[in-house]
Amino acid sequence: MLLAILSSGTGLQAGYWIGYEADDFPENVGWMRVYGDENGPQQGGAERTLEDGVLTLDGLRNDQIFDFYEIQRSIDPGPGEMFLAEWRVLVDPRSDARDVGVVIARDDPPGHVAFRVGPGALWIDADGVTIDLEPNVFHTFAFTSADMQEYQLVIDGAVQYGSSFDSYSILHSYVTFGDGVQGEWSLSRWDYFRFGAVPEPAPLLALLFAPGAWRRFTRTCARR
Repeated sequence: MLLAILSSGTGLQAGYWIGYEADDFPENVGWMRVYGDENGPQQGGAERTLEDGVLTLDGLRNDQIFDFYEIQRSIDPGPGEMFLAEWRVLVDPRSDARDVGVVIARDDPPGHVAFRVGPGALWIDADGVTIDLEPNVFHTFAFTSADMQEYQLVIDGAVQYGSSFDSYSILHSYVTFGDGVQGEWSLSRWDYFRFGAVPEPAPLLALLFAPGAWRRFTRTCARR
């Protein structure tokens, strides 16, 4: 886990940390559930199961199903900290390309980053960038930002991409994951979703998280 690497390198504790480990439904452990189907909001939603520490959201019955989870709170890191979000998810091959997603919205000024995870690719809304993924397996994602202006994304432990928050936004102070689109269908399996403010990396890790250098390098890893 990236959090463990950062903590061991600095010896400091996280400013705050919110971890969903799929041992209960998200709304029972501090998340707000937003859901609906062809009959309207707060009707039906996805067929949900919890098994072996994995939350399954099955919305294949109807493309009007949506079922996602959000926390609204101040999320920006303080001095000497960085924001970290990490998640592990598998998107079933029967799913549409952009139904499953994660949105991270900074505090002030408004701005956000939106990721759409499909059966075989990650799509980044603001940049129009697609990153290929191996289908029908779990993938791990780690998102970091020290200033909530630029960010870095690591997929499956490999450096993949760096870019900027979308400033043409009214979104602020919240994090969300799940099935967020009406008009597409999906089945997704979530092993965990965690986020918080953690100590900035130790000097030996600083190069990895330097926004300018990493952004130039990782642009070559994405397919437009």
